[in-house]
Amino acid sequence: MKKKITFLKSIEIERNKRINSKYDYYKNLMLFWNKFLKKNKKKNFIKLRNAFVLAKNLKYNHGGKADNKYFFHTLRVASMILFWSKKEVKNDLLVLALLHNCFETTKVKDQFIENLFGKKINDEINLLTVNRKNQWDKIYKANYYKKIINSSKNTRIVKVFDKLDNLFVLNKNPNPKIKIKYLAEVKKYIIPIVKKDVSLLLNYFEKLIDDTHLTIHGKKKYL
Repeated sequence: MKKKITFLKSIEIERNKRINSKYDYYKNLMLFWNKFLKKNKKKNFIKLRNAFVLAKNLKYNHGGKADNKYFFHTLRVASMILFWSKKEVKNDLLVLALLHNCFETTKVKDQFIENLFGKKINDEINLLTVNRKNQWDKIYKANYYKKIINSSKNTRIVKVFDKLDNLFVLNKNPNPKIKIKYLAEVKKYIIPIVKKDVSLLLNYFEKLIDDTHLTIHGKKKYL
């Protein structure tokens, strides 16, 4: 029997929750995570609790300005992954989701992350970290995704859900050229990973790309 997506509502609802920063939405997410982490007393949850506390308290700088609300992006990514496959999900995958952008958006150091969470997590975060100076260079981007595709499944899954979350708010970007480049990147590099590792999301992803084209251009361009 084919699985159904239960952790995502309609595109309109999901976009509205993120763009309008719905207080109840984030309050409920925080309550869920606090309860989820509190009831799990096993040793293997210590790393996950540490990652949650760290991610919540880091000082983020996103887009050249202080933005501590950026934590909610990482929380959304981790939450979608958790709800996507609650029974099968591994703690290291959630740790990576919570910290996937820490090198890019905070001043936390590699050695600190490696000491707390191990070399594997540290290396995966480094792989996911984008060099913003080269982010639209075609050769750099091709090599960036080649490394991710050849890396762990955890790395690929976090990249998929990271892009999924970002697509919901792409229309907030004031630069239409960046929007077009972003959608092209998702279609070229992310959709093949979705097909390989998170096929349940494929139809939703394609509809979201189509809908995002519609909000930018007034017409659909995916097909």
